Amino acid sequence: MAEQLACRNGPDSCSPEPQFTGPVWGHVNLRWTTMDWFLRTNGKYVLFTSVHWYKATSETYNTAVTLLDEDPIRQEMTNLKKIVEVSNGYGKPLRVAEMNTISNSGREGVSDVFAAALWTVDASFEVAAAGGTGVNLHQGAGQNLYAAVIRWYDNGKLASPMLRPPFFGMLMFQMAVRGGTRLLGQTTTSLSTPTAYKWLKVWSLQDLNSKEIRWVVINKDPTRAGTATLKLTKNLGYTPTAKVLRLVAPGDNPLSATTGITLAGVTYGNGGVPRGTRKVEQIDVVADGSGLKLTLYMPPASAALVRLPKAGWVAGGAAGSQAVARQPEP
Repeated sequence: MAEQLACRNGPDSCSPEPQFTGPVWGHVNLRWTTMDWFLRTNGKYVLFTSVHWYKATSETYNTAVTLLDEDPIRQEMTNLKKIVEVSNGYGKPLRVAEMNTISNSGREGVSDVFAAALWTVDASFEVAAAGGTGVNLHQGAGQNLYAAVIRWYDNGKLASPMLRPPFFGMLMFQMAVRGGTRLLGQTTTSLSTPTAYKWLKVWSLQDLNSKEIRWVVINKDPTRAGTATLKLTKNLGYTPTAKVLRLVAPGDNPLSATTGITLAGVTYGNGGVPRGTRKVEQIDVVADGSGLKLTLYMPPASAALVRLPKAGWVAGGAAGSQAVARQPEP
């Protein structure tokens, strides 16, 4: 294989099967014409295409609040959808092979705080919605500010791993998509003032096996609570109550929290040892002529995974899903 990859005797001596990924260097803002050129000239060597995505560089001013700004995400995901379309046109899936909050090892107070957890779960869904097949969350040398897992040396020995805020975003995403799911849609709403950039955001999913409906609700506003109204357009035998697992941080400024973060009431100590009592809320499901409806209160700067299981298997396909995210409360 090494000899085939070396192509010592020209292109005809290369491996007949595509072995590489690329262009790699490109950001999600890569021009679609560049991706088209890359695949026209190198497509036969490429197994899948890849790009990088960081919100900004460490030299650029950002805060825990601006990290979650929705407008840049919308612009970048519009472009990502286009380059995914070009890549798929050549029969190549696209993966975001390097991703995190702020490049060049991250930015203190941005990449290592609770806001990074919310960004991680939201950004992972954004890539999926744009058509990407997966993400690789960059960890650097394991001691970068944006690293989800840190391992230090203590007296020449590798110490137990410590979990940082981005880990909780990765964990919530995994809990939401586990077992195979499909996205049903995404809904966002902003405040009514022209300068507002805080958002209440909802991702809707369905488990392909159990048919369970799941919503991931994110309130990016640092100070105001909100209410999300979650709806199913059909009632195909779901339970009368839904389960809620919350991702929250303590204090008056939760977006900047570095410790005390919990997912469903549980945090993790050194070595990833779980601490705390698991907390799962239950909310009632209201049935009406249009289907099912749930109303969920969302504290400031928080996320929630809502799970609505099937009461029993009902043939006939998946339920449609809608989400109406109300404006955060003053």
